[in-house]
Amino acid sequence: MVFGIPELAGGESKGRKNELAEVKEAETSLSKKLDDLLKEAGVDANLMESLGSSIRNFEGAAKGIAPTVDAMESTKKYSEEMVQAAAQMESLNSLYKVQLESASRQASVNEEVVQNASALKEQMASLSTNLSSLNGVYGGMLSAMNRN
Repeated sequence: MVFGIPELAGGESKGRKNELAEVKEAETSLSKKLDDLLKEAGVDANLMESLGSSIRNFEGAAKGIAPTVDAMESTKKYSEEMVQAAAQMESLNSLYKVQLESASRQASVNEEVVQNASALKEQMASLSTNLSSLNGVYGGMLSAMNRN
């Protein structure tokens, strides 16, 4: 014995044996109480096996749902892209409408230019005729003046 302490000499004291016995007794008592509670609740090996089987089935169902979730995600992405495409189409329609209105105004302006050109052509023809007449009159006047 080292200094009167049996634990240091490699031995165990009686107190230590008592502690181990108490712990073992407590574990046995706790185990018995847990067994009694499980029996009282109707939990037996069949129920535990059924629970395990249910958990495995649930796991299989969860794995089966994964492709559906992926499909839903793809559908959502497709839907978002379609909304974006619809917005872009609306923008293009607005631009097309502006272009159409502009083309319509341009056609109207072109029609007015053609009408003005026709009127100008008629006026130029009239002016040409009048100038020709005036040239004849002035030519006659000049001839008359030169004879004197």
